[in-house]
This record gives sequence, C-alpha cells and structure tokens, in this order.
Amino acid sequence: TVAALLAASDFLRMEDAVAACCSWLLQNVSVENAFMVRDLAIEFRQTELLESVTSFLLENFEHVMRRPEFAALHYK
Repeated sequence: TVAALLAASDFLRMEDAVAACCSWLLQNVSVENAFMVRDLAIEFRQTELLESVTSFLLENFEHVMRRPEFAALHYK
C-alpha cells in the first residue's frame, strides 16, 4: 500500500519516493480516506500534505462530519 511505501521511504530517507507517495495521496484524497491521509501526514511530518488535507477536510466539512472517524476525534 502507499502507506507502507511511505513508511519505508521515510525510514530509508528516500525523499523523492516520499514526495511521490504524498503526491499520490493528495491526488486520491476523498471524504472516506481523508482522516487516514491526515494521520499519515502527521506521522511522517509531511507539513505540505497536512496543510492540503486539512484544507480538503474544511472544504468538505459537511460530508466529513458524517464519517465515523469524525465522531472518534479527540480534542487536544
């Protein structure tokens, strides 16, 4: 999966592969997977991806708030 590839690329410090994974994730972000993409962006410190997926979440808030992942969010 792209998540596994991102993890391996990050571990091996393969910046081009990390960038390709982030690009693929951003091109394929949807209401259904946006929280997973957000979690990956946070885990692998990908600030540009995090900013983009956060914008996506805000733009699609009406749909996102109906997802079970939204109800499971915790305030920090």
